[in-house]
Amino acid sequence: MDNLVKNIISIHPLIILSIGLFYLILGIGKKSFSSPFYLSVVLFFLFFSVLLASYANESKNFLEVVTEYFTNPSRYKEMNVILNSLTIFLIIVLTLTFSSELLPRLTERNIHLTTLVFMYLLIIMLPNPLDNTFFLMALAMSILIFTNAMVNYPMHSIVKIILYTYYIFMLLSFEVISFIRLSEGEYQEYNTFVLVFYSIGGGIYLIAYTINIYRIIPLQDKNETYQEMRKRVTEQSNLFIEKTSDEQADYFYTALLTLLFMVFGIANHIFEFVSVYLLPDLLLVYIFGILLNKEKIKKFLKYTQKKLYSIGS
Repeated sequence: MDNLVKNIISIHPLIILSIGLFYLILGIGKKSFSSPFYLSVVLFFLFFSVLLASYANESKNFLEVVTEYFTNPSRYKEMNVILNSLTIFLIIVLTLTFSSELLPRLTERNIHLTTLVFMYLLIIMLPNPLDNTFFLMALAMSILIFTNAMVNYPMHSIVKIILYTYYIFMLLSFEVISFIRLSEGEYQEYNTFVLVFYSIGGGIYLIAYTINIYRIIPLQDKNETYQEMRKRVTEQSNLFIEKTSDEQADYFYTALLTLLFMVFGIANHIFEFVSVYLLPDLLLVYIFGILLNKEKIKKFLKYTQKKLYSIGS
């Protein structure tokens, strides 16, 4: 984990900022073009400029210092530490601000696929899964989710809240497992940029999921009244209901996908076409990166295209 922290600190702060903004823009869509978002980024670059200007002296003007900073950043190690700390703090603040918007939309198909990956991950990680209480609880939830996807019946509000809470819990578990594996050095074969890209994205969603899991728990905080707690849980429950689609999964494809996943999982475990630990990551990249965000990606690309067209004309 120390090496990972050193790798992040050694990366150029503008690269860290770009990666963080990429994840946030992808997650929150058009809301990323709101005033607080822009203001935060502008303030960062203002501080960045002031800090660079402080390094300029009589022999070098500001432009020369900027050029040198990008061509020979090793001379500005102390400044990089300050800027990296500020950059990570900015990303955390933006994540806290838009934590609700970073939640993905849930459909019966998404939670069904996510559950399959989650169960596969538990099977390969736990030495004796059937003797593990947590695994048996997860298995019971996966059977419930599979049954819900097979039955062509609209979900009740309470079912939506329970399923979305469990869904966020699974996503949070994925991020925690990833960071544990990062700390144990399982991703050392990847280069520094990939590790930083992976860890910053994981950190953003880890914060967002943790906050949203906390908000749904009906327990009073130390400085919170019962009415405030009730309001928090009610608002979060309504958000989870809103984020859950009424779109019904086709029972035939549900059964087929489950069967195919099981066959491929067993075959991969025997013949190891792909590393057993890499397979969940690849599946999650598809589910979370493409499947859950395909509408956001389309909207963002259309919006960008319109902006570029308006600038060009």
